[in-house]
Amino acid sequence: MGASYRPHDNIQKIGSTEQLSAWITQVRSKRIKYLRNRQRNIRVEAVLAYALFQAEQELRMKQIAKIAKWQEIKHKMVHHIKANDECENRLSISDSKSNSKNIWTDASYPELSSLDSFMTQLSKVKVNQR
Repeated sequence: MGASYRPHDNIQKIGSTEQLSAWITQVRSKRIKYLRNRQRNIRVEAVLAYALFQAEQELRMKQIAKIAKWQEIKHKMVHHIKANDECENRLSISDSKSNSKNIWTDASYPELSSLDSFMTQLSKVKVNQR
């Protein structure tokens, strides 16, 4: 019985950058092994060099795509955070305006109303510092 070549038997799906990086490391070591061999096989070296080149290109493209994706996510998050900050600032300004009105004018708190008016008059007084 002769050996048959089945290209897809031992090939795993190379999808993630970690798997691709590990595969590149294996191909590099195999290529170095063939380069150090006395009986060099130029065809095998060429196939390994081409496969290594293609895998490195694919790895670079995946890394660039991943970096671009994270930059886009970062940009969206910063934009979202800024929009939330602006909304919170608007809400706090409107809340402070509504809260700045005399909330103690209710008939159930007559003593607090007079205390609040006294405190507002007191805050208007300017103190001379020596």
